[in-house]
Amino acid sequence: MSIMYFLDASSSSGVICTSYIGLICVSYRQVLKVNDGFSQQEQEQLPNNNSAHLEKNKANDALPTSLRIKPKSTTENNRGVVVIDPPRQAAPTLTTPVSAPYEYVYKTQFLKKDMSTPWPNWTKCNMTAAFEATCHPRSATCINVNDEVFSSHGIGNALITTYSKAARESLREKPDCAPILQDKNKYASSSSSSWYFRLLDYVQEPHEVVKAVENEKCVLHSITRPREAVAAKVRQVASQFRTENETSPSLPLVALQIRTGWADELNTNAAGWESLGNCDDYPRDINNTPLSVNELDLNGMLLDTARTADTIFGTRNWRLYVASDAPGVREYARHLLRERTPAIVWNDGPVGFNKGGYGISLTAFTDIFVMSEADLLVSTSSKFARVGGMIGMCPKREIVLNGYYPRHGLATNGGLLTRGWKKRAEFADEGMMQQFWDNLPQGRDNPCAKAADPLRSCYCMLKHGHQ
Repeated sequence: MSIMYFLDASSSSGVICTSYIGLICVSYRQVLKVNDGFSQQEQEQLPNNNSAHLEKNKANDALPTSLRIKPKSTTENNRGVVVIDPPRQAAPTLTTPVSAPYEYVYKTQFLKKDMSTPWPNWTKCNMTAAFEATCHPRSATCINVNDEVFSSHGIGNALITTYSKAARESLREKPDCAPILQDKNKYASSSSSSWYFRLLDYVQEPHEVVKAVENEKCVLHSITRPREAVAAKVRQVASQFRTENETSPSLPLVALQIRTGWADELNTNAAGWESLGNCDDYPRDINNTPLSVNELDLNGMLLDTARTADTIFGTRNWRLYVASDAPGVREYARHLLRERTPAIVWNDGPVGFNKGGYGISLTAFTDIFVMSEADLLVSTSSKFARVGGMIGMCPKREIVLNGYYPRHGLATNGGLLTRGWKKRAEFADEGMMQQFWDNLPQGRDNPCAKAADPLRSCYCMLKHGHQ
């Protein structure tokens, strides 16, 4: 597990601010302190160098030995963010009722001082004004068309590794020309794909250029102005907050992104999961949802998000947006946190991989743009959440729980299901069965394993927990 903390703020003239550690803006050329809602006295009490983030948290010593975080190395990723790398280990899965006390391996990191210090003078931020002050956009005098752009990655990955890169290369070549990124359909000659992703179906063609070409945030923001269909979905989310609680739109926004891998399963192993039917013989219990998510302590993550938001903004003085590729996880978040915040909403559009059609990508872009407006963004390891944080230009606190990949175990068992469900004899192979139990949360100790037909019961439990 790796824990990465950074705040989002603005770049300073002549300085490339690529990422943030606590209140330290990390540049490849120099380091700046930035004020993100803290008083001068509070800033002076916070870590003022990278090594401070590597000191052992005293609260960690109070945990049982098996749960203590013991960093064995530190690395700096390519955005200049210091990452703490303790030994790899799976987070303990939920074995007690929801109301019981809990402890888990990232607990002390989640509550680091620089993330949970109150933000008493928080005010709503005008993102347009913040973009102009940070990125110094100007009207383009020409366009530079790139019709060779293509990515088969997920939307978050594609925006960061493909589209942002292509736009920056265009701006370096022709600084006064707006980069027009027209996706090339590499599947055009294939009868197996009648639909392909086009960025410009969801965002407008840019009509301006930014001076800070090397600032990835500025470039991403400039090439991702939403089209009306996407903007309308974002406005719909805002109306949902108002419906939940009339005054909630004025509260700080907390966005929580949890990727379980269910969207990938709907793309790669759909036939296997569909072969289970509705699983009416295994009734759904929403309290079993945490038992269906690999690696991540879902219960603990949700509760710590609420507790951290209470500390930063005040008890119940915040609203929550849940972005997840698993509808079951979104519903569980409401179930667990409905008394902790006046409003919990999500975009109820279809989920899936971006190859799945326009509606699925519309859902994804809605999530990205809502996350870009968050004041506190909490996420698991995913470029999807990262791009949401990068597009946003206003100050925010961001907690990234790196090293948790719930989708890996789910994908393994989804593959086994696709291969072997209709031929139960294949599961008689001891190696395959062991692989299944190894990738099931809690393995043979999961309550589903005690059923008369444990294999079907456990697969139905996984399906109910995610869909």
